[in-house]
Amino acid sequence: MEPLTQSGQQHIPPTTEAVTRAKLQAMREPFLELFEHHHRKVVAFLMSNGATLAEAQDAAQDAFLEAWQSATSGTWEQISNPPAWIRVVALRRYRRPPGPRNRPLVTSSSPELLPDEPASALGPEELTTQTLTVLGALQNLDEECKTVMAFHLDDFPAVEIAKALRTDAQKVRNLLKKARAQLAQDLAAPDDQKGGTAR
Repeated sequence: MEPLTQSGQQHIPPTTEAVTRAKLQAMREPFLELFEHHHRKVVAFLMSNGATLAEAQDAAQDAFLEAWQSATSGTWEQISNPPAWIRVVALRRYRRPPGPRNRPLVTSSSPELLPDEPASALGPEELTTQTLTVLGALQNLDEECKTVMAFHLDDFPAVEIAKALRTDAQKVRNLLKKARAQLAQDLAAPDDQKGGTAR
């Protein structure tokens, strides 16, 4: 028989189902906050890594599903940097087998499908052209540089990128330097290329 409470009523322990429901409810808010703040950023991150909008959305959805499964299984607390973790998982989902995909350049996507960006002084046509040019240049980078640059564009410091990718910070800085040099060369104005200097 169960012990009595101070009020003299029999103490009935919560059922496993009730405990599980309470845990899920407690995890729901932080998960929704992560989703709201990072879903569009993860999609843009994947597009910076060469994914089309549809591929990026699918991989991001898979990553957030894995995050929810991690939260419900009790392993979420072990993740020290959820925004970096979600990007690594999404990138892994995008690059997973059945083998290398023929990834068309993002320039084939219509401009309306690009993620929203902050307002700019540039007009829509010029902004779209520049965005597509930069995305095309990012796709010319090798996989390591592309990944590190995408993290960098999402404002992750080199140390956090290194932790997320399980490498050292110096390698990340070297890859950023290499990526910047390649981007400067690829994005140099035609006049700059003739003169041999990049901006």
